[in-house]
Amino acid sequence: MISLSNPAKTTAMQLTDSQRYRLIEFIADRYLDSMGGRDLERFFLDVQRDYLQEYNDDELIGAMEDITNEDEYTEILEDLAK
Repeated sequence: MISLSNPAKTTAMQLTDSQRYRLIEFIADRYLDSMGGRDLERFFLDVQRDYLQEYNDDELIGAMEDITNEDEYTEILEDLAK
């Protein structure tokens, strides 16, 4: 007869910091492996939008300045002023 471990006992164990890190890495990698390109794009955009919501106006404009050239930066600011 095969003896199966008790799931409650398995999930109740205390993990060391190293074990937690290894398990988190394994689970994250497995989730990534199961995602398609469009899922990854959607996830990235959702996370970035949530993160950028925390920026104040100066930080948001500064971030935009970091990723645009001078002409594009001016054009976007002019468009926002409309």
